[in-house]
Amino acid sequence: MKRFFLFFLMVLMLALTACGDKNRISYADDLNVYDDTEVLDSDDESKTSLRGEIYVYVSGCVVNPGVYILPEGSRIYDAVNAAGGITGEGDESAMNLVNIMHDGDRIVVPISKELTESAETTDDSMVNINQATAAQLTTLPGIGETRAKAIIAYRDKHGSFSKPEDIMKVSGIKEGTFEKIKDFIVVN
Repeated sequence: MKRFFLFFLMVLMLALTACGDKNRISYADDLNVYDDTEVLDSDDESKTSLRGEIYVYVSGCVVNPGVYILPEGSRIYDAVNAAGGITGEGDESAMNLVNIMHDGDRIVVPISKELTESAETTDDSMVNINQATAAQLTTLPGIGETRAKAIIAYRDKHGSFSKPEDIMKVSGIKEGTFEKIKDFIVVN
């Protein structure tokens, strides 16, 4: 009985000591509690994010277009970097990369004016594989979005194609595909 009483007394002392500890973690203090009704009822767009995050859609001439979650106060260049950066055909000078974004913004990286002008000057039936956009490349028979991106990635990494046959150096484009597109592509 004495052992039980001593054991009970020690447990009680430990419990009281723990309750009085000022350095003890309080889980309730660490929780961020938000008033959902204020957010839902408010017309103020700056209060649409509960956790200081914004959702933005990045498209156009970026490596990985899509929806990205960024911290509030992020700038356009943050969104572009999150999307993998601007492709070789993109024109960053046409944008103000330091503008602050808001929840629900859409960021479109435009195509370079030089590429647009050079594409307009070539014959409509021919695609210049050194300057064509992904959309223009997908007009070729047998070239889908994946292969178009592979062509652009190859071109960005290795430079311009010197002859139409060089397109077979791109992963996924073999002789059969080249035979389908050779009458529709140029390199100048």
